[in-house]
Amino acid sequence: MTNKKQKYIITLLVDNREWNSQPIEGELGNLQSIIDEALEQHRISRFFTIRPKHVEFKRATLLK
Repeated sequence: MTNKKQKYIITLLVDNREWNSQPIEGELGNLQSIIDEALEQHRISRFFTIRPKHVEFKRATLLK
């Protein structure tokens, strides 16, 4: 069985504003780990700024 990997861009809704992740490569069908990685990217990008009050998943965009 081949190991199929896809690239995604995850969009999070952060305090009513959209935030897009860098492209994240992950296995096909394993969206939860990709969302977790996007949340970690967001946490790192906001390290020196005000902590957000509300962060939620909005959508995943599959790149070709």
